[in-house]
Amino acid sequence: MLKKNEYLDELEKKLEQLHFNVETLRQRLDEAPEEIKTQYEEQIIKLQAKINVVKEARDKLQEAEEHAWEEIKTSLDSLWNDLDNTYENIKTWIKNKML
Repeated sequence: MLKKNEYLDELEKKLEQLHFNVETLRQRLDEAPEEIKTQYEEQIIKLQAKINVVKEARDKLQEAEEHAWEEIKTSLDSLWNDLDNTYENIKTWIKNKML
């Protein structure tokens, strides 16, 4: 089982990769046809909102006492899974719309 600091380090790496991926999506927005740009922007805003929720949970985890972090970790894992699924769905949506 991971310790709190190890878990946080792994989460930071995942967030950094996701940030790179979202920036790639933002760059593709310039290439999007006008008729889907608004929808595209809405998808990215939706994703960014979920990223912010994960970051808030991460901050709570950082402040948590060692004995209490497992409970927050469980919630954060669930939030991350939701975020990851949202990213994959948006990526698929964009791919389908850009064809």
